[in-house]
Amino acid sequence: PAQVRHGLLWIWGDSSADAALESALVEPNVVEELEDPAMEGRAADFIWQHRDLPYGWEAAIENVVDASHVAVTHHNMISNRYTDPAPMEISWVRRPTQMGGFKFRMRHLRPKKGMENHISTTDFRPPGMVHNRATAPNGGSTTLLLYFAPTKPGWCRLLVSFMVVKGEKGEDAPSAMPNASSAGVELRQAAFALLQSPLFPRWFVHVIAPLFLHQDLVFLHRQQAILQRWQRKTGGTWRQAFWTPAQTDTGSVALRRWLDQNGGIEWSPGAAADVLPVLSKELLFDTYHGHTEHCVHCQQAL
Repeated sequence: PAQVRHGLLWIWGDSSADAALESALVEPNVVEELEDPAMEGRAADFIWQHRDLPYGWEAAIENVVDASHVAVTHHNMISNRYTDPAPMEISWVRRPTQMGGFKFRMRHLRPKKGMENHISTTDFRPPGMVHNRATAPNGGSTTLLLYFAPTKPGWCRLLVSFMVVKGEKGEDAPSAMPNASSAGVELRQAAFALLQSPLFPRWFVHVIAPLFLHQDLVFLHRQQAILQRWQRKTGGTWRQAFWTPAQTDTGSVALRRWLDQNGGIEWSPGAAADVLPVLSKELLFDTYHGHTEHCVHCQQAL
């Protein structure tokens, strides 16, 4: 069974006699605003993109539910690691459950002037959806839409786009980084958002995307390999490998606990036994095999 919703193809991973009935009883994790008639004219998504990434589904989701990583990792793209990191107050919107995942709210304790009342939220819904949203008091919001699918041990496929929702009276959507205070970073944020918009050819938007994805790619690739090697050597768990005392660690801890309680990916025994390799930079940043050869728009542009 399959269906297309707001431009994405959703497939039920079973072809048994009851698959059609079972799939009809489960609603995909769609972007609700894009299908809500009341949001017509207010909500709009940008161009969707895909990329095969050299780190696993678990590492990918942990990264995007980590509230503190953006200000440091995405330096000079949408943040400044020397001026923007700040403490956050985090509270639960939806506590972790097996089927519901979790959602939490973040309030920056050192926000940029004029953005004191902006709220950020992170929403994880199993098996692979994460929506990171910044909302202004007028109801306008900017959301990073992320969907991760496991492909093989140590690898996953990302589907990503942005969504902007205008305020109740047509006000512009807010910046995705309420605490970004550098004038240069503000300009780059605006330029990056513009370059992701439908104003440009789809292949051009796909060319720009790796500038963002490559910033934390090496960290995540090596992190998963180092953690796996340490666990194999010591028999320890992630709780023993990492110290996570801050409120900004809430997302990472919640995701790891959710995995402990509900399980991760059950690969075949042979695949699961493999120690994840550390790849060369040429392979890590190989955009052609990770995207271009699978993309009809980029193939046409070659």
